[in-house]
Amino acid sequence: MTYLRLILSILLSLFLLTFLVETIEFSILVFISNESYLHLSQDQQAYFALRNQPVILIAKPIYTFIVAFTVSYLGSRLLRIHRNTYFIILSVIQGLGICYGAFLSEYKDSLPLWYWMLLLLVILIALKASQSRVKHL
Repeated sequence: MTYLRLILSILLSLFLLTFLVETIEFSILVFISNESYLHLSQDQQAYFALRNQPVILIAKPIYTFIVAFTVSYLGSRLLRIHRNTYFIILSVIQGLGICYGAFLSEYKDSLPLWYWMLLLLVILIALKASQSRVKHL
């Protein structure tokens, strides 16, 4: 049962992390552009033009850190044991996901490589910070 809880915590954390970061980003872009969700979801050129503005690129690591920290903290709180395993697996999967986005996905050229690596670093720092926070409880 504990391994099932570990797997569910990891899957829930991965889903929430992706969903929340993308929802926040999309909502910010809709807000600043006064465009509809439908328009931005269908016009990738407009989406990336908005997303690559300096103010958004500055905000993205900030809200990514907050979401990654919060989601991993809450996910680890669901576990009573295997917390280190949770953080290791979550870090590896997130690292692989960012590397896939940076090197293999169709959107790899939407951001410079250094920015992809910055996002990876931000997520790993957030995961480590939440792990440290959980250990002190």
